[in-house]
Amino acid sequence: MFKDPFDAKSLLGRRCSCGADHEPQDHDKLTANSAQAAVPGGDEARWNRVVDAAVLRAVFPVDATRRQFLTTVGAATAMAMSGLDQALWDIKGKAAGWPLYKLLGGSNRPVPAYAGGISLGYQPPEALVAEAEPMVEMGYRALKLRIGDTVANDIARMTAVRRRFGDGIAILTDANTGYSVADVRRVLPAMDELGIGWLEEPFPAHDHRSYALARSFGRTPLAAGENHYTRFEFNRVLEDGSITILQPDLSKTGGLTEALALTDAARAAGFEVMVGCMLSTSLAMAPASLLAGLAEFVDLDGPLLLAKDRTPALRYEGDTLHPPTPELWGWSTLQSRNSVGIRRPSPG
Repeated sequence: MFKDPFDAKSLLGRRCSCGADHEPQDHDKLTANSAQAAVPGGDEARWNRVVDAAVLRAVFPVDATRRQFLTTVGAATAMAMSGLDQALWDIKGKAAGWPLYKLLGGSNRPVPAYAGGISLGYQPPEALVAEAEPMVEMGYRALKLRIGDTVANDIARMTAVRRRFGDGIAILTDANTGYSVADVRRVLPAMDELGIGWLEEPFPAHDHRSYALARSFGRTPLAAGENHYTRFEFNRVLEDGSITILQPDLSKTGGLTEALALTDAARAAGFEVMVGCMLSTSLAMAPASLLAGLAEFVDLDGPLLLAKDRTPALRYEGDTLHPPTPELWGWSTLQSRNSVGIRRPSPG
């Protein structure tokens, strides 16, 4: 049986439902004055209790436990919680006067990025290859193809891409819940032969039985997670072991706090993590950029696909995505702006 890694007293609290080690009647004594102590070298645990309490008080009754809150929310509440959580991280960085990547112990290391959004129209194989060529020329060494048309057509497209670019390019696939169990039984042997990196979301998020069946059809890993809400919905995924590449979406997981806890548990259990995005502005991508350093694959090009991004925006320069500026999210304008970010692939 998979042991819940989040069932620790340090997360749930010993006495008060907000997660702090104090009596419930003393809850309201956690005020903004406590937040002022959260500076480098200050009481980090004290700040975390303030953040925890603020999230609970903002979106759920104070007398509910943290676990009860996180395991009973619906999708809309989880998305609202995600926004609140990331706003609180922004406050934390500004109060501490440090970039959040430093507070989180982050550093600069290259992370593979893949080119997504290919084959959105299920075009013929030759047209798909033509669309992928400029992305490979830009330096991408991984391509994600949209599948779920018909098994025969999907195999033809994957085969065309593999023949054109050879084994030096990773091919990833996303069925967007468009497959049946019978479809996966037919397509996985072909994916194994073609060396496909993963099959993403062949079924809806909570169709655990189909994922368990599909795991036995081939060697290609199954990926999912963009439609799982809070880390507790991932517990079943970790326990089953059918899905081995987890894909948290920070707009649905409950924010950066939940995503960090999930990523720690996934990596401890030997799972891989992919950080991606929907069509989003730079403000939505900024927290995800911090999580990317813990991931095996990254797709954070959402702002580049917009006709107009917000101002200020993330800075994409050459093969590097730079960290958020103070004006955008996460830290004080008093700090240095040395770029420590995520590298995108270079040609060659």
